[in-house]
Amino acid sequence: MALLASLMVGVASPAEARELNPYQLRALYRLYVTATYKAQTGDWAGALKDFQAAANLAPRSAEILLQLARAYYHTSQIKQAERYAHLALEADSSASEAYVILGEIALAAEDAAAADSYFSQRLRWEPNDDQTRLRLGFLREEAGDLEGVVEVLTDFPPQRRGAATAHYHRGLALVRLGRYDEAISAFRTVVNLVPDHTDSYRFLALLEEQQGRDEEALEDWGTVLNLDPNNIQALRHRIDLLLERNRVKKAREDLLRLSRLTAGDSGGVDPDALLYQYAMEEGNYGAAARALLRVARKKNAGETTFLQAALLASRGEGDTEIVIEALEGAYRVSGKEALGHLAART
Repeated sequence: MALLASLMVGVASPAEARELNPYQLRALYRLYVTATYKAQTGDWAGALKDFQAAANLAPRSAEILLQLARAYYHTSQIKQAERYAHLALEADSSASEAYVILGEIALAAEDAAAADSYFSQRLRWEPNDDQTRLRLGFLREEAGDLEGVVEVLTDFPPQRRGAATAHYHRGLALVRLGRYDEAISAFRTVVNLVPDHTDSYRFLALLEEQQGRDEEALEDWGTVLNLDPNNIQALRHRIDLLLERNRVKKAREDLLRLSRLTAGDSGGVDPDALLYQYAMEEGNYGAAARALLRVARKKNAGETTFLQAALLASRGEGDTEIVIEALEGAYRVSGKEALGHLAART
């Protein structure tokens, strides 16, 4: 009798167990075990029948009331599921899995506020319920409660299942809140957990660019391209950064690559001509002038091309040296003394 009673701890209360004779305790034990097995194997109709029989023996058991709520929920008897979830909480306020059931019912009824409340109560009792934490985070994200998303997902343990997803969505919320340093930390957590998470590297690169952390941005755009070689956005951003740092050789390589992706095979195309065209489209006149000057030298262009390069360089910032080189080039091909004097005075 004592052994059976000990087996029923957590299923029937001590008071209920004392009220049952040995035969009833054995029956309760068998019903609970078989019902649990049926639930685990997906036979919710069978589980419901056995839990109902168990409830006849222990009607005040919070555990059995809770399992009845689950069985009713999985057999689409929603009103009964809701009723028994509340009964389980009345019997034992710590039967917090009932809050999950109530939250799912509220979600199905499109009552997001009630679902948020139920899931939050579950987490107060069971802070390690990672799935409910994620569920609540997604719910708040859909509702536009960005601070709420950050609140619920910030402390998600990195070693637990779902951590990468949690910190990715935390990062998205932080970006929208304008908390960029925290967002970078969140996305860095994601890539440490999932090294091929392309989208997180993309956000890292964009945020680092915004903060002027160009070397880090270049590295992360490079990782994006390693993972997704045809990513046009990454190529464009890396070209812009390379041009800003006057790393022309690498920028030309990327431009050829971009040209192949956007306009078919670029065989025979001068990469400096591509660079000139790209820089003009981006309004980067200094880079355009340098590229045009290289094109003019390679093709032994006439005076007009060198003068165009000089004009572009004059529109850039800190490109006086390019202006001089372009004017000297125009002087060499034209022989006009005035251009030589102008270059000398610039």
